[in-house]
Amino acid sequence: MNDSTSALHPVLLAKDLRKSYRVGSSRLEVLRGVSLALHSGQVAALMGSSGSGKSTLLQLLGLMDHSDSGSILLRGRRIDHRSAGASARIRASEIGFVFQQFQLIHELSALENVLLPRRIARGLSWFSARGEEKRKAKQLLIDVGLGARLRHRPNQLSGGEQQRVAIARALISSPPLLLADEPTGNLDRQTGSEVLQLLLKMARERGAAILLATHDPAIAASCEQQFQLEDGALVTP
Repeated sequence: MNDSTSALHPVLLAKDLRKSYRVGSSRLEVLRGVSLALHSGQVAALMGSSGSGKSTLLQLLGLMDHSDSGSILLRGRRIDHRSAGASARIRASEIGFVFQQFQLIHELSALENVLLPRRIARGLSWFSARGEEKRKAKQLLIDVGLGARLRHRPNQLSGGEQQRVAIARALISSPPLLLADEPTGNLDRQTGSEVLQLLLKMARERGAAILLATHDPAIAASCEQQFQLEDGALVTP
């Protein structure tokens, strides 16, 4: 895809997203008309202080919640306001998500956690990984430096290792969009820096559009573009 075509067809296009919650007898407006676009291979930081709406926006873009109004298009197709099952399948096959809290299943091994999105995408209550899928999951764990930890469960891994598993899981379906919510927030600075560089390197190599929520200016500086969220609205950083 050439630059002009890519500019016309962003991977992600969010238009006028609004979200509020009822608090007692009133409503708290969290997002107030947020619009943004991300293109293939683009790395963007979503900046803002705690309570600015970063996590809420990522949850909407990742189909974990519904907006009050507005729309979300992924590769030109509207994906918001689907059923829970349809949203889960889209998320499993087309949207990688890396959480601050890792969100690994503690009863599953590292390899099984990485394969989980394929299980969801195929709509199976019980999952027997295909040979190709298992080989890809193993290679991803090797790529993130965990080739010797395939059978380890999360409680047998350090925080940095758990986040590496989460990165491999986010990439197993080769998603065009990768969302990361403070992915280094639970790690020490050195480990966080290593994990961040790994995340950006692997996503860039695969041509994914990346939106990375952070309040750290140093992390934002490593991204090509910055979106600043204040009181639920995007402002010029």
